[in-house]
Amino acid sequence: IDSKPMQKVDESLTGSWEQRNSTDYTYKITKEDDYNLSIDKITKSSNDVTSYRAFISVVNGDKYLNVCEKESTSPSYYFYKIEKGETESMLKLLPVTENIDEVFNKSEDLKAFIEKYSKLSFFFDKEEETYIKTGK
Repeated sequence: IDSKPMQKVDESLTGSWEQRNSTDYTYKITKEDDYNLSIDKITKSSNDVTSYRAFISVVNGDKYLNVCEKESTSPSYYFYKIEKGETESMLKLLPVTENIDEVFNKSEDLKAFIEKYSKLSFFFDKEEETYIKTGK
């Protein structure tokens, strides 16, 4: 969303996480530097690891996680609105829908689009994802 990370890392995001109602993956989140996170998605059945870089953007007072695969030659970005869960050890991610066809050449244009449409029902996938912190 932002062309470069501008928000300091929220330390409460670091640690090991699992999606509620699924034990297929563990997500190990570490602080890469003051502004970037490293996310390793570990497949429990095979110990395969996919690594992502992530950072936070703020739009209309809402926090969004910008995620992209580290080793990709043509990276795709994934955007999630972050909300606190029912407890300190829970986190809700609302994936921005993949059905948005617009192409953005500047981060300012993407940010303006999010500001304009993020309150509409089509903007996020129907299923929010809840994660539970399982360790530091």
